[in-house]
Amino acid sequence: MLCAAREGRLGARRRIRMGPPDMSARRTIEITTRSEEQTIEVARLLAHHLRAGDAVALSGELGAGKTTFVRGLAEGLGLDPRQVSSPTFVLLHEYRKAAAGTDASPLPLVHVDAYRVSPDDDPTLLGLDAAGTSQGILAIEWPERFGDESTPAGLRWTVLLEHEGLNVRRLLISAAPSVEQRVLEQLSREVAAAADDAQSRTLRCRTCGNTLAPDVKTAPFCSAHCRMADLGRWFSESYRISRDIRPTDSEQDA
Repeated sequence: MLCAAREGRLGARRRIRMGPPDMSARRTIEITTRSEEQTIEVARLLAHHLRAGDAVALSGELGAGKTTFVRGLAEGLGLDPRQVSSPTFVLLHEYRKAAAGTDASPLPLVHVDAYRVSPDDDPTLLGLDAAGTSQGILAIEWPERFGDESTPAGLRWTVLLEHEGLNVRRLLISAAPSVEQRVLEQLSREVAAAADDAQSRTLRCRTCGNTLAPDVKTAPFCSAHCRMADLGRWFSESYRISRDIRPTDSEQDA
């Protein structure tokens, strides 16, 4: 049976009607992330543009990273991301605990996972009439499970996550007409700047300079070929050490 895990009350309640995200009249930006950390960073940036009462619909296949994205939203709101887990048999969670070092009181986050919901289920009976709040943020995984009747009140953002590889995700972030164009443009610029910063910090092969894959076994080289080429430079005396080896060097390695 589905149930709701709640920690207190989220201010004024409002009835919400659930349904799949309506993508009509929405503007969309497309983002490709290549690690879980990058997906979380995009969510953090989006969280900075959310306001009290906003709802975010998250769609995608199993394993696409929806719960990971919610974790990023929580972090961006100033909440402790360690609270976040897939509700699974618990239909919704409320997250209120602030992250360590956060002075201000962050907006609470309501996390709904509708994977096990039937289109015939009444949101009121499931407790979702109390999930919406004008004083917090609502994040809904699998919103399409609620059928075609309507969408959540306050739905201003929809996120579609597509699994394109082991760590690669394609994100389509759409904003409702009520979101100002400048906000979407600013989010796009922030994501681009974060990608540039990540690229500047990317590890590169010491031999050829190519970017290293996150899980490459030959690091700090991109391949066994480059590793052997580097070894060859030592044998050919292309490399020099700055001083003679001392007896204490071997003692330090012990």
